[in-house]
Formats: sequence, C-alpha cells, structure tokens
Amino acid sequence: MRSPALYDWMLTQRRFLPTSGNYRLADLAQFEQEFETIIGEPWSQQPAGILMSPATDDTDAVVLSHREVTDFELHAECRADLESNFGFTFELLDMESDATSRWSVLFCGPSAGGAAVSIEDPSEWIADIDVLAQRALVPDDWNDVRLHIEGSRLMVEVNGWAALDVKDERLANRTKRFGLIQGKGSAKSSEWRLIRTRDLEKIPSDIANRE
Repeated sequence: MRSPALYDWMLTQRRFLPTSGNYRLADLAQFEQEFETIIGEPWSQQPAGILMSPATDDTDAVVLSHREVTDFELHAECRADLESNFGFTFELLDMESDATSRWSVLFCGPSAGGAAVSIEDPSEWIADIDVLAQRALVPDDWNDVRLHIEGSRLMVEVNGWAALDVKDERLANRTKRFGLIQGKGSAKSSEWRLIRTRDLEKIPSDIANRE
C-alpha cells in the first residue's frame, strides 16, 4: 500500500518546462564553438555524441559558454561514478563592478560530500539537493539532469525528480555564463551527451512561467 505522505510529497514535485522547442543543440561540432575551457584541461570528444571531462586532482575542470544570458535552462544526460564530483556551473556577472562569482550544482555520492549548490570565491554553501532525488542518480549509467534559472529562482531536476527549488535575489537580473564542471579530486572522468540550452527570456511568458 502506498504511503499517503509519500504520495502527497510526490504530487508536490514540480515538473519543469518541456524539452521540445527553443533549444540550441550542442553536438560535437558545436561544443567548442559554444563552450570554452576556463579551468583545467580541455574536454575530449568521444564517439556517439559523448563529451568526456578530464579526470581531476587539485583543481576543477570547467567549461563555460561564450554566450551571456539572464534566464536560462541547461539540460543534458550525464554518466559518472558517484564518488566523483560533477554537475552544472554558471558564472554571475556584476555589470556595475565587473566582479564575477561562480556557482556550482554538484552531483555526487554521500561519501564524496553529497549533492549541493555552492559558490566559489568566496566559498559559500547555498543548499543541499533533496536526498531522495539524489538517490535517483544511477551510478555508471545515463542520468537526465536539468538546471533552470529564472529571476531569483534556481531549480534542479534529476531523472524527473524536482531535486532543488530555491530563491536567491543575487540571481535576479544578472548576466550569466553557463557550463559544466568536473570537481577536483575526481579520479574518473564524467561523460555528457545531448546537451541542450534555452534562453528563457526569449520564450513567451505564458510558457516560461508555467510550472
């Protein structure tokens, strides 16, 4: 018999925007045009549309988009050992001071520190990703992950589960560059495919505001 509490919790999970339409598809030929290596070694290209991060030791491996956007959605499939740190990253730009800060949304197993959102330099812990959604990650298999930032709201979805939904006013009306990260100390590479991005400010408001 299904637990009423669990059923109620499942009903409250927000489903994000549909994956069809308005996406810029990043295939192998487009990857180096869309992203640049900011930290670490360049990412390699594998057969069947798979991008592979370098393994890391003392530093992160980070790629960021050349494009700057305000509100966006980044959607991809990833495969990794959950003892590694891997996930999404984005850089906030302060137009008045030209200062930047890099935020990371990392997925990893509990022994590797758990899944969370954090800021680098200065270091700040923002929020932990929902434990049940974290368990939805399948090690060494393809996982569907999505990052959605609109206004002050940051949302993360893992294999169909709403893993995180937080608001932070520092996100609102700020120019951003989005990308992928392999966290330092990851002995193995992470693999990525079907990378899709969407600029939300270019979507009709009745679609972009739908939950």
